[in-house]
Amino acid sequence: MLFKHGFEAVAYPPVKLGGQAGLNIAIRPDVADSKLRLVKIADQCYYKNAGHGTIRIESIYDVINQSEHPGLQQSDSDLCRYLGIQSIYDLPLIN
Repeated sequence: MLFKHGFEAVAYPPVKLGGQAGLNIAIRPDVADSKLRLVKIADQCYYKNAGHGTIRIESIYDVINQSEHPGLQQSDSDLCRYLGIQSIYDLPLIN
């Protein structure tokens, strides 16, 4: 896969989530060091119940301004309604 900055990278689905969410990208270290700069870090969580799953961004850390902000996310009640559960604490944790 060729990205717009003109270097090669390989994109592949995360095995743990069965390709249902997220994307892994493998980039050579020399390319990452010379072409990329870390500006934001997103803390996200994948919620799944039966056939329904969704990613929710819990928070975003701005590396340049050294500040953390809440993510653009669904409310807990909207998330539970979508997944058909009473509480997000009803879901098992997968590490």
